[in-house]
Amino acid sequence: MASFIKSDLEFILEQIFIAERHAAGESLADMLPNVEVPFGLRTVSGIYNNLADPQIQFGAADNIFPRMTTPVFNTAQVQPVGFFGPADPGGTTPTSYLQTSGFVFDSQPRTISNLIVDQTANNPAAVAAAAANPDSQTVTSPGLDGLFGTADDVSVFQIPNITPDAGLTVPFNQWMTFFGQFFDHGLDLVTKGGSGTVFIPLQPDDPLFVPGSPTNFMVLTRATNLPGPDGILGTADDIHEQSNTTSPFVDQNQTYSSHPSHQVFLRAYELNAAGDPVATGKLITNRDLGVDGQFGTADDVEIGGMATWAVVKAQARDLLGINLTDADVFNVPLLATDAYGNFIKGPNGLPQVVMMGADGLPGTADDVLVEGNRAAPISLVNAVRTGHQFLIDIAHSADPTGGLTPDADTVIGGPQAPGTYDNELLDKHYIAGDGRVNENIGLTTVHEIFHSEHNRLIDQTKETVLASADLDFLNKWLMPDAQLTALPVTPADIAALHWNGERLFQAAKFGTEMQYQHLVFEEFARTIQPQVDVFLAPMGNDTTIDPSIVAEFAHTVFRFGHSMLLETVDRFDPNFNVVGDGNPVDPGNQQTGLIAAFLNPLAFAASGPTPEQAAGAIVRGITRQVGNEIDEFVTDALRNNLVGLPLDLPALNLARGRDAGIPSLNAARREFYHMTGDSQLTPYTSWADFVQHMKHPESLINFIAAYGTHSTITGATTLAAKRAAAVDLVLGSATAPADRLDFLNSTGVWASTAGADGILHTADDVTTTGLDSVDFWIGGLAEEKMPFGGQLGSSFNFVFETQLENLQNGDRFYYLARTAGLNFGTELENNSFSNLVMLNSDATHLPANIFQTPAFILEVDPTHQFNQSVVAGPDGILGTADDLPANADPFGPSDHPIGSPRIDHFTPLVIRDNPDTVGPDTNYLHYTGGDTVVLGGTAGNDILIAGDSDDDTVYGDAGNDRLDGGYGNDNIFGGTGDDIITDIGGDDVIRGEDGNDVIQAGNSTLAGNNLVLGGAGKDFIITTEDITMTFGGAGDDFILGAKVNLAPTGNEGDDWIEGGTQDGAPGDNMSPTLTDDVPGNDIFIGKGGFDEMIGEGGDDIFVASDAQDKMDGMSGFDWTTYKNDQYGVTVDMVVPFFSPYHAVPDAAGNIVGAVGQSPDAVYDRFAEVEGLSGSAFADFLRGDEQNAAIIANITARGSILTNFDLVSGLRAFVGTAGFGADGIGG
Repeated sequence: MASFIKSDLEFILEQIFIAERHAAGESLADMLPNVEVPFGLRTVSGIYNNLADPQIQFGAADNIFPRMTTPVFNTAQVQPVGFFGPADPGGTTPTSYLQTSGFVFDSQPRTISNLIVDQTANNPAAVAAAAANPDSQTVTSPGLDGLFGTADDVSVFQIPNITPDAGLTVPFNQWMTFFGQFFDHGLDLVTKGGSGTVFIPLQPDDPLFVPGSPTNFMVLTRATNLPGPDGILGTADDIHEQSNTTSPFVDQNQTYSSHPSHQVFLRAYELNAAGDPVATGKLITNRDLGVDGQFGTADDVEIGGMATWAVVKAQARDLLGINLTDADVFNVPLLATDAYGNFIKGPNGLPQVVMMGADGLPGTADDVLVEGNRAAPISLVNAVRTGHQFLIDIAHSADPTGGLTPDADTVIGGPQAPGTYDNELLDKHYIAGDGRVNENIGLTTVHEIFHSEHNRLIDQTKETVLASADLDFLNKWLMPDAQLTALPVTPADIAALHWNGERLFQAAKFGTEMQYQHLVFEEFARTIQPQVDVFLAPMGNDTTIDPSIVAEFAHTVFRFGHSMLLETVDRFDPNFNVVGDGNPVDPGNQQTGLIAAFLNPLAFAASGPTPEQAAGAIVRGITRQVGNEIDEFVTDALRNNLVGLPLDLPALNLARGRDAGIPSLNAARREFYHMTGDSQLTPYTSWADFVQHMKHPESLINFIAAYGTHSTITGATTLAAKRAAAVDLVLGSATAPADRLDFLNSTGVWASTAGADGILHTADDVTTTGLDSVDFWIGGLAEEKMPFGGQLGSSFNFVFETQLENLQNGDRFYYLARTAGLNFGTELENNSFSNLVMLNSDATHLPANIFQTPAFILEVDPTHQFNQSVVAGPDGILGTADDLPANADPFGPSDHPIGSPRIDHFTPLVIRDNPDTVGPDTNYLHYTGGDTVVLGGTAGNDILIAGDSDDDTVYGDAGNDRLDGGYGNDNIFGGTGDDIITDIGGDDVIRGEDGNDVIQAGNSTLAGNNLVLGGAGKDFIITTEDITMTFGGAGDDFILGAKVNLAPTGNEGDDWIEGGTQDGAPGDNMSPTLTDDVPGNDIFIGKGGFDEMIGEGGDDIFVASDAQDKMDGMSGFDWTTYKNDQYGVTVDMVVPFFSPYHAVPDAAGNIVGAVGQSPDAVYDRFAEVEGLSGSAFADFLRGDEQNAAIIANITARGSILTNFDLVSGLRAFVGTAGFGADGIGG
């Protein structure tokens, strides 16, 4: 659990003060020392992240998508005859994506989808891919009606993903898919409308084609262009570029929005004594408004979780005096705000709305501010708009688009009268920072987790402020007119406090945002591509980088997630009963279909009695579902159903890429290759070349059928005929064309033509076989993964990795820079997405990497265990009569995959009887196999031992536990209690958590390292001789390091760090700002080699080693001793820090004392060290020239001696005398 301590909140408060001064009119450039420091707060829109003039708009919302490639707008097709009715003569000239208005006709996207993307037995390539994957299975898609068990059900392959390390790592799950969707929604949103429409006509052999139907087409609203010189959208001079209405930074705008006016409505308010609305700091939560329908009255019942549209409207009306209506759902009104989401109060203390003046035009000189009125809430008819939406994805019957009116009933559902919408259902839609929150219940769950975390941090911040018992500090978190003269004592006193909600909000936003950034880059991004570059902390920000989302990422590459989706969104209650979908065919026992999960806020609410339990049910389900492979196949629910309409999402993806001018796969690779010279990005020279780089080579036939320019392909008019012609070209036959090999190899009459360089046989060559027409989206999906690389093919990976690194390095507020030196920075390392989810739901014992799907989740208490469909019986075959119950232990002998294929037939996979005790045990769990597992403890004193090879997760929970990770790259969580934690080998992450823990990290791999985090309490940590990074955590810790350790960090408390200091050893939090916020009195003991000891705050003691040492005391009165030297030392503190040793003459020019036998002090260097003592032998000790006046101010917190009892005998030696001008005590 990531929590603040006082020093964190002091830092955050300083950032809030900067933002408040900025909001009041001061310039950030004048307040900050330079343009790179991560000081201040992030604005809602992202502006002012980059302070280098003129780059303040880098990464801000409402700017265009930059491009990596040259846009291409292709010619499409002629308008079909009779398309708009029997009298329609059709077109005479082809339409084109170059148009800026009107209709574009393009049937190809659907044809391509039918030939390549189909994941059913109708596609031979999908059949081959399923056959090649031993874990594939056939599942049911519910068809157009969205109901399982009806006549239109379709069988579809489920082809589980295999990790690029040949499956050594377990596959990703559905949580990764839905989180990826959440992540994407925080990066980009292209505005649609005003620039025309793409129609995708269905061909007669299309499975969705209905003879005689007037709607045999799919439709895509084109992305909104920029107005050209005439300033009018939809005219010929429009510019083919689109705006991103989302702030692209990894800043949690999905929760907090990308426009300050929008954020105003997302915050929770209460009325103060004057009847004015004031922020509580929390995000608005859901409630039953009671019979009166009013917000904040006695009959309200708190529900919690995200608020619905009805509740947001009610708060705006009854507290803010603004009459939001359903007509406002698509465009948030513009309010008078600062850049940080605080409304600017009118004369009566209420928000002010910007209204159009007499000219009826927004943004002109006669616009006026109108203050809200609680007695008579103001109308928004004439409000200026932000262009940002409260809701984007709405259930079809609840969508008020097109001037529909609310229906006449007061219930949800039922027949919808023409011209009306279901306003009661619209009221049930959840409201978040991103209007796509209701797109599906998995996405809604991710939103709920972060919404809940913000509100949790509000309460934790209050608790920390009160626990500080610091009146001045407390008053800074209270309203200016509610300052205290004494600390509150009683619960009534505390309840009466008037907190500064705006400051609390920013503190919680800081914490939530930093956790999100950490998990995105540490867990999500590197699950997709482990080679995303590390951030060069603490100051890796590059002001020349524009982190804006590029068009290729938004419109093409990051749509790879659609191929990962499954046919169901699984839900389990805490007892692992299926949360049924209400389908009358099989009520109560059927998981929710993907289509039923779309645009269905009622399904989320029905997933559990509370929002936390609803989220838990969905988390329990989808974290156990292995996702489909990232490839060219997409499950049928998305191809022949999409959010309830007969649409094809892959076809829409292809059309969107064409609409936005995204070049073909080969054209993009050509430009990428010119940018980088990277041979992985060399353009494909022929179909024969392309097939060698395909994930599923069998799909080559489908690609040629869809894109080939051979006359046998272009002359075919049906899907079957095109595929048959492609089979002839690829496999040959007695009737195959004579030029088929030339066609496949781009030789002879099918030879490539010269490209932009005008020279043949270079990377610029352009194929003539149709390969250069392959759309970037489908072509990139089909590319092979690099062995032991990332999840994506080379083209997609280049865009993905480049974009993620730009988001990281182009963000002044990146978490590693922003939290450097803070306790909260260590809290982030100690945290995981799994912990965050479990903290804000009722899910338990998730895998440490929440995106991975373990083979088994085993519990010390087997009544809480559930392993559906993975527990084969004695015959070892699933689906047979001897299969075990879902809460049974897996059956079989132990395997030993490390170094030996042997099977141990004498040791069971799961042992529950402790061999060291007599009789049966209820607190012992030992997994002996080699699969990736999760082991869950109880509140008691448990013994948990993980398996022999894979990457396991072990939870001790409460109690004094004994935990061992075994071999493999394990994650071990001690939980509360005094635990003993060990590990045999692998690159492990060991978290002691609360309690006084003993941790022995075990060996790491040659290329990796262990990470040990002691957590709160007095911990005893042994790193072993392999590479380890150690954080002691809060409390007085002992760390026994080794030569190859990375810098151990003591953190809060008085720590003892012995060894492992050759790479530097900060006693506290390694603050790059040198503020020494944590005054720990630490002890450092060097070993035989070079040591660097960094005391930071507090009075520290350095015990020098037998080799060159560097001692940097920083704040506090710091002391170096040579008590362990065996010869006697010569020490000179005047020798410049970090410079080579040289003889130093005294004032008379004589060389100071001869160097003794000891190697100890010859090369030692000192900085801000105030005390020095020698060995038991003859020593020469020479101090520096610092006196009492200097050391009082030379460091951030001064270095005056006050702690006389820290060094034994110091008080008696100094006596009662203080420091004189010579700086010598006594």
